[in-house]
This record gives sequence, structure tokens and C-alpha cells, in this order.
Amino acid sequence: QLQQLQLHQSSATPLRFRSSSSCHVVSVLSRPKPTTPTSISHINTSTSSIPPTLTSSAIAARFSTASASSQSSDRGGDRNNNDNDGNKQKKKKSSSSAADEPNIFLDNIGKIFLGAIGAIVLMLVRSSRATSDRTALRDYIENHALLDPLEIDDLRVANSLLTAEVFQCIMQDCYNAFPSGRASYEDFVSVVMTTMKRLKGEAFTVQLGHLIDRVAIAAIEREVELESEIVGEGAATSAGSPEHIDSAKKQLPLPLLFAILSLTLNGDVSDRVRLLFEGMEHDNSASGRSGGAEGTVSEADIIKMVDYLQRTCQLVPDAQIVQTETKYPVQGYRRGTPAELVGCAKKLMADDGLWDEERKGGGGGSGDDVRYDISDFHRVLRTKQVCAWGECYRKTKNLE
Repeated sequence: QLQQLQLHQSSATPLRFRSSSSCHVVSVLSRPKPTTPTSISHINTSTSSIPPTLTSSAIAARFSTASASSQSSDRGGDRNNNDNDGNKQKKKKSSSSAADEPNIFLDNIGKIFLGAIGAIVLMLVRSSRATSDRTALRDYIENHALLDPLEIDDLRVANSLLTAEVFQCIMQDCYNAFPSGRASYEDFVSVVMTTMKRLKGEAFTVQLGHLIDRVAIAAIEREVELESEIVGEGAATSAGSPEHIDSAKKQLPLPLLFAILSLTLNGDVSDRVRLLFEGMEHDNSASGRSGGAEGTVSEADIIKMVDYLQRTCQLVPDAQIVQTETKYPVQGYRRGTPAELVGCAKKLMADDGLWDEERKGGGGGSGDDVRYDISDFHRVLRTKQVCAWGECYRKTKNLE
């Protein structure tokens, strides 16, 4: 056997390694043979002494855990990245939506500017149109006036001798000649001429009497119209026909005749106010209407006197214009009635602290309950809304 082994070793190994191989074989042969385990327990005890090694399943488990953790971390990173991207997109959308939201002012600034310019232009046009209408109405009143302001001045200059004392004497003679308080214009002129000649001789008469006649004829026609309105249309037709109208015989109230004659009075405003107020007082006593305190007249008397002054061209045309209820598109104007002028004058006086309705006895009642003394009458005539003889003084607390 030894020889066969050597032969086999020599045939398998090159010759140059033969000597060493033989020694190796000897050493191998000289080793003791391992004993085979006799039992399974012996095998187990023997394998337990072998150091543990990683199996393929354990390695696979470790690799799967690592890969799962890496995948979860990758997913978390992807989720965070997605959240960041979502926040950025939301911010972009919010900023873009804020930028895209409409701004009414900025989007319509051109329209707003044009609208403002148009409103200003319309206001200017409306104001200009209203001013033009008021001016046209004032020109109409001036052109249809019975007397021109220059003609009134000529009357006063031409009758420089007809002073307040002479006028007082004329009024007294008229009271005596016409106790009823009414007279025809012809009879009135006759008494006036008689008184003037008695005072200063035959040469003393009314100068430029044709101007006075013009105003008197218009006053008579107005009285006929007023009576026709009161009586009715049938009476208006009969009274309005030329054969039934006699201007020389028509009865007029004495305060109206005194207002006509005051155009020739050479005196200041205080004299005119005093004489006209005395005429109203006497007319109340003659007709039995003096129901108030002595030295006062009713509001109806004040309205009548303002009417007389308006009809005899002694009110400023601009003061007679009042506003109508038409406000749009253009403010309307018309010639005010005497009652409207007195109402506006009272309002102006109340604003200036010159009028107290309760103190005067009005208390919200009728016009006859309100009493006016001579100072109140003077203030009414000198207000801006009446402005008799052009004396428009609003601050008139101290009147003589």
C-alpha cells in the first residue's frame, strides 16, 4: 500500500517536488485518524463549540431592515420635499391671487376722474343756467316797471318843497275829507292840490305829475283785477269792459294813494316809514280793525303796504325774486308775492336776532295775531328781501 501511494503521489506531483511530497505524505499518514461521533448528542456538543457565523437568512433580514429604513427615510424626505413644494405653491398662489384681486379704485381710476370732471362741469353749467334765469327775471321786472329809478329821482328833485311836514298836512286833510278811508284818484288829487296851494300859494303844485298819473292808472287797473277775482268771472267780464271802467271814479284805499304820493316826498327813509305807518294806523281805526295794542299794526297790514310799494315800483327788482320748488335740473325763480317777501324778511330778522314770534304775540296763530310796531315795520322794509327804496340794511337794531 505504501508503494501504491507513493506511485500515485509521484505520478500526480512533479519530480522536483517529490522529496518534499513524500515527507508530507509520511506526516499525514503518521497523524491519527479522527474518530467518528457515536451519537447525535455528541455531534451537537461538538458543533456547539464552533463559533457562530452569520447565516444567509440573517444577512437577508439585516439587508431588508436597512433597505426598509432607508426607504422610509427616503419617503419622509420626499414627503417633506412635497410639503415644502406645496407651501411654496400655496404662497405663490396666494400672492398671485392677491395680485389678481380687482381694485375698484385703481381699475376704474379713469372713469372716476372723468366722472368727477363731468360732475364739476354739470355743477358749473347748472349754476350758470340758474344765474342766467335769475338775471333774465330781474331784467323782465325792470323792463316792465312803471317807473325807472331815474324817473323816481327826478320826481323827488322836482318836488323838493314837498317835505314831510307838507305830506303830514295832506294826510290830515285827506282823513277829514274821506272818513271812510277810501277815495277816487280824482278826488284825492283835488284835496292834495288844495292843501298845497293853501300852504305855499298858487304856484305850489306837484311837478312831473304825469309820472304819478301813470302809476295811479296801473294801480286802478290792478284793483279792478283783484275785485274781479274775488267776485267771480262773470263780474270780471262786466267790470273789465271799457264802458264799466272809470279810472277817475274808482275808489282806492288811502294807504295806497299815500304810497303813490310818497314817490314825490323829499325826505329820508325814516320820514317815509313814519308817514306810511301812520296811514296804516288810521286805516285800521277808520275801518274798526284796531284790535291790538296802540301804536301797532297787524301782519296783514304790513303785507298790504309791501304790496302797495311793490305795485308802485318802490322795491328793488332783485329783492322781489324768490326761489321756486323746482331744484333740478336747474333752480327756478319767480317774482315773489308780498306775503312771501314778508315771510322771508321775518326769517332774516330772526336769523339776526331782530324778531321773536312769541314776543310779538304770534305763537303760531294767524297773521292778525302778530303785531308790528314802527321799528319792526322799518326793519321789514330795510331787509334784503324787501329792500324798499334800495335801503337794504340788515343790522338795524338802533332805529330812530
